[in-house]
Amino acid sequence: MSVHSFVAQFLKENGYLETLRTFEAEYGKVIPLELPHDETLEGILNDRLKYLAIDAQNEPDFEEILSKDLKTIKDTHLKPWLAPYPKTRQDLGPVSELVVDCAILSRNGANFALLATSGKSLIVVNLETGKEIARVNSVIGNVVIRRIIVAENLVFLCGMNGKVTIGKLSENFENLEVLSETQIHQRLVTDMKVITFRGKLHLISIGWDFLVKVHELDGNHQLTPVGVPYKLANQGSCFDAVVYHDKLYVLVCKKEITLMDVLCLDKQELVLDCRVALNDAEFSASGFTPMSIKIHHQPDSVPLIAVGTSHEPHMRVIILLMQNVGQNDKLMILRNQILCNLSTLSPQDKYSDAQIQWRFDGSGVWIIGDDGVIRGLDLVNKSVVTLHGHEGRVKCVSFFEDKMVSCGTDRNVIEWT
Repeated sequence: MSVHSFVAQFLKENGYLETLRTFEAEYGKVIPLELPHDETLEGILNDRLKYLAIDAQNEPDFEEILSKDLKTIKDTHLKPWLAPYPKTRQDLGPVSELVVDCAILSRNGANFALLATSGKSLIVVNLETGKEIARVNSVIGNVVIRRIIVAENLVFLCGMNGKVTIGKLSENFENLEVLSETQIHQRLVTDMKVITFRGKLHLISIGWDFLVKVHELDGNHQLTPVGVPYKLANQGSCFDAVVYHDKLYVLVCKKEITLMDVLCLDKQELVLDCRVALNDAEFSASGFTPMSIKIHHQPDSVPLIAVGTSHEPHMRVIILLMQNVGQNDKLMILRNQILCNLSTLSPQDKYSDAQIQWRFDGSGVWIIGDDGVIRGLDLVNKSVVTLHGHEGRVKCVSFFEDKMVSCGTDRNVIEWT
């Protein structure tokens, strides 16, 4: 008995004889109408639809399994997506080389995009005119820049060789005055961040050597190690840092494990304060890899944490509150911290490099897509806004105020305002 017999029997029972004749003509032979049992096509489909309806009812919405306390926290701390939002595009490119990373430099009331390219160049674009105004070739020598960060009036450039160069761009942007060079990791640097702590700039980094390091910038623009590096049990996948209750916290996620390490700089030493479970399954530590983590912190509030996951075919975003830290107990695992776990509709596969970022006011999360689409996720209403501008993957995005500059593998550079 074939599917064709079920279709033919349905057509005959409902009087679609002309359609049945056409169906048989295209099939090439007469289709037997006898069914081996009492089930018809219509009955099978109706039964399946009823089963799916029951299955959907048995699967609780994430909101339904939140405790009363977490629901109250969610209603208090999460904001709906606010309008207006950046959606007007201004094309700044294309550029001749692939942009690996980008940052925004503000000078004399104007904003400039610094584009680090695969050709080892640093391109400067005036965002007001949308024009390239300078290009510094081989800015850190014969090395490709992996990360670029602007802090105060300094430019931090991290190369693929694990070395960080700190410098200042000249008034015409055509030269970089190198102030210091420091080998912060012996191997590739996975990521780094610059943060102000107790009036001084601190550089936090994780590398392929499984180490989390903190360096302090002194008055001579030299990076000095702070304490002993923290050794991770697994390869680090992403991290972020925040100053909370006058302590520097570093939140580190690792590959193939969903327990997030909460490190604290205590007495000039980076120590494990506690761990936070990112998996909804109460006692499971695996299942996905946290690929991107971003912290949103406003004064006099508890920091919010957004984590982008390795889920396929679409990335998910997990939101939790950074509460109950300060345990100083390396065996402590904080559970039941998740406020929401949402699909972003952003496609990805095992080769993807997940990227997320909070909106400047915390009213949602930006998702940087492999399909060239930038999505804005409303954490309250679970809706998504989309910005279409790139053909192919978005390589990097730099955010400033409620604006952003995106760079794609199509070598287009776009400012969104």
